[in-house]
Amino acid sequence: MGDGACLVAGRGPAGAARVRLSPARLPGHLARWAEGECVPLIRAEEGAAEGVLAEGFLPEDIARLEYYEGGFLYGLSPMTLEAGDRRVEARVFFPEGGAWAVGEPFDLGVWEARWGAITLGAAADYMAGYGRYSAGEQVRRFPRMRARAWSRVIAGETPVTADVRLGPGTETVEVLRRRRKHE
Repeated sequence: MGDGACLVAGRGPAGAARVRLSPARLPGHLARWAEGECVPLIRAEEGAAEGVLAEGFLPEDIARLEYYEGGFLYGLSPMTLEAGDRRVEARVFFPEGGAWAVGEPFDLGVWEARWGAITLGAAADYMAGYGRYSAGEQVRRFPRMRARAWSRVIAGETPVTADVRLGPGTETVEVLRRRRKHE
């Protein structure tokens, strides 16, 4: 999911090199599926939510992340994470006031396999509107963005087996009979 944060933040390879990603845990919380959706949410529960600590984002990067996540009714809250042997003060996106119904425990592997590429493609389309459209406008368009991203994923996975020809030539046309219109 670190790739997604860098994409949303508008960080290409050079900017992404500045962002440091490391495994982290949020004690007293668990990641769950939003019921009937393909997105996770974090909620206060016994356990520890596993995730990624991203360090090195600039204020503009954070604004872009808030534009994306805020459109889906997620907001930042200060929390203390465990990253290896460090305790780190960080900000974590949580769903705002019951925006999503809570589902089963979230499985990142399932999300990556089923929704990862589609979500990254749709997020790129969504972020293309940054500075031009409100987050609310982009969220209303998001189902179409996701459908386009899904189509691109499917097209990329489908091998092309047809021969490519530049056009018909004498070797592709067989004349069976010649007749004039008035005969």
